[in-house]
Amino acid sequence: MHGATERLSPYTNAPLDLEGRGIRLVELQSSSSSDTIRCHLRSYALPPDGPSYIALSYQWGPCERYANIELNGMPFTVGRSLWTFLHQMRLHRVFKTFWIDAICIDQANVEERNHQVGMMRHIYLNAASVSIWLGEVEEDTLVGEAMKIMAPRNLRSGQTLDNIAHWKRWTTREIEAFQAFCEHKYWSRVWIIQEVALA
Repeated sequence: MHGATERLSPYTNAPLDLEGRGIRLVELQSSSSSDTIRCHLRSYALPPDGPSYIALSYQWGPCERYANIELNGMPFTVGRSLWTFLHQMRLHRVFKTFWIDAICIDQANVEERNHQVGMMRHIYLNAASVSIWLGEVEEDTLVGEAMKIMAPRNLRSGQTLDNIAHWKRWTTREIEAFQAFCEHKYWSRVWIIQEVALA
């Protein structure tokens, strides 16, 4: 009689020591935009012992299974918001190392989930940067217009978003755009203070 075999998953070769302070990081791999999105998942220590990474702050969206990516050579289903983020990063050739909760934490493992949630403050605090993903935004919407105004290429030399109001004359449309941006559902998330304030 054969013994029970362990269920293989993308997490099998990237174990976490739940007694320690390790995390997993996902590396987006180069591929054609028509190919399946490919990622490598590995276990690391938090910096400074581990590598630099970008932490993603985003809204999961509806809990539907949207599309498969390839994670450690295996099919792995992600939601629409996360798939579009990875797709956009690939289109812009931003092949970086990320911490993304839906991928880096085995969501089916309650003990691991609780362990990593307890480390969340340290995960965002130790990130090289935090990227905010609002999801798919059409350019002709108010939120899309606000994003174009805030794009770095539209700022004068030496100007930042902190002092943009000192030199820019706002049109009614631009004010409405920023209001729509500030009312985006992303900003109502409970975790927003921890994720962004610690960046």
